[in-house]
Amino acid sequence: MLQVASETLAAASPLANTGEGELLPPLTAIAQLSKDIAFVIAKVAFEEKVALPRSDEELKAKIERNFWQPQYRQYKRISL
Repeated sequence: MLQVASETLAAASPLANTGEGELLPPLTAIAQLSKDIAFVIAKVAFEEKVALPRSDEELKAKIERNFWQPQYRQYKRISL
């Protein structure tokens, strides 16, 4: 699982793919990359029979449904 996670991250590296740019992908790509890594790890877990198998569509839906999204409340300063 660590191997496929590493390979997925490496495949998203601008430097590794083009020979230019940063080693890691931009922060704007992190959410999708995290979902991609979760997907490939789950596929390995299915192959190794340590998780119940699911279809790709069901797996992607579960990842999307359980993916944490930061939501910040509006901050209102009150003077005392």
